[in-house]
Order: sequence, then C-alpha cells, then structure tokens
Amino acid sequence: MPLYKNGFFIGPSPSSHVKYVRQAIRKKVMSEYQLEFEQAKGWRKSFVKWKLNLIAEIRYRGILFMGAAGSVPDDFTS
Repeated sequence: MPLYKNGFFIGPSPSSHVKYVRQAIRKKVMSEYQLEFEQAKGWRKSFVKWKLNLIAEIRYRGILFMGAAGSVPDDFTS
C-alpha cells in the first residue's frame, strides 16, 4: 500500500470529508506523540511512525463505524 511523505497510508481516493477527518486525526495523533517521535533514532523512528499510523487508522475506523465520518467531531478540531 503506498505511503504519503509523512509515512501514513494512502487509501483509495477518499472524498474531501474523509480526507479532512483523516488529516485531523493524524494531526491529533502526531501532537500527542510528538516527543516520542522526536526522540526516536534510526529504525525506532520507522517503528514509531508505523505505530502512529496504526493509532490514527484505529481512531479513524472507530469514527467511521460510529457513522460520523461525514462530520468532524469537536475534539478533533480543537
């Protein structure tokens, strides 16, 4: 599966709402784990990137299965 430059997976051409929700989730996950990501060196940095991708995907799918992927929850925009 192809990757974005930031290491996150590219899905099959999502709509603009889905892209916005995914970007909001990625931004939130990156802000939560920024210190861990900055401190990682070498192969550990790739592992942390993989872990952050997994966390973001789990959160996205949780929102998707709740049926709220068409609208952005309040906690992602703050």
